[in-house]
Amino acid sequence: MGWCIACKAKTSKGIKICYFPKDANRKEIWVRNIAKEDWIPTKNCILCEIHFAPEMWEKVREDGKKKLKGHAIPTIFPRADVRNFRMQSCNQLTTKNAVDAIPANLEELVEVPATKEIIISDKISVILEPICNVGVCGVEVETDELDELQPTIGKHENLEPKKEDLNKWAKEIRTLREQLENTNKNLKKVNKDLEIANKIIQKSHSIKKRMKGENRKLRKRIQQLQDTTANVKKSNDIITTFPNSMTFSNSSKNVLEIFCVGH
Repeated sequence: MGWCIACKAKTSKGIKICYFPKDANRKEIWVRNIAKEDWIPTKNCILCEIHFAPEMWEKVREDGKKKLKGHAIPTIFPRADVRNFRMQSCNQLTTKNAVDAIPANLEELVEVPATKEIIISDKISVILEPICNVGVCGVEVETDELDELQPTIGKHENLEPKKEDLNKWAKEIRTLREQLENTNKNLKKVNKDLEIANKIIQKSHSIKKRMKGENRKLRKRIQQLQDTTANVKKSNDIITTFPNSMTFSNSSKNVLEIFCVGH
């Protein structure tokens, strides 16, 4: 069984308990709203559900359980005099005002119910009960209901996002989405241009490779033509030299024949 750190409510009464958040920023806001001097919460510290405004809870779940929203913060806390009202009221009525609370005519007690609840407002209920069978009434104020009367929500309105801020953030989100869409379009265009450039580079590599092959063939053909030209020239030189040799041989034969006839 635990106790609410703010109002000392027992968890055994069926009240929803809420542990302090693990997030440091939210925990700091909770501690600041509780307004305890020089106090640091432990992991076992809890707050009961009455310290959270209705808008801090999620919509009703199918299982009937209550659950705080992710950004929920406690904003409903009683003043010190309200927290001590319950104890002081009993002491005051049983001492100083005890005589004044006794009716002048004891027969009037018959007309007074044993327990009577007077509704001052839909937030406060005062319960009148007889004390010691003499008509002295004790006043008990439900502090759980008084907590809701404490005007502390106004102090922390700045902790809740305002409508203007929400509209501003929504506009910024739309602007960022448009910028993101434009960036994606530009990126697609750049990727397309890059693909075209890669195809051109690949094609140029293919052309370069083909030209190298053709150059090799041309150099080989030129070498063959040069070899053929050299062979033809060499053959022409041989043919030009051979008739001269034949003429010299015939002249020598005629000279020998003349020489032989003369002798």
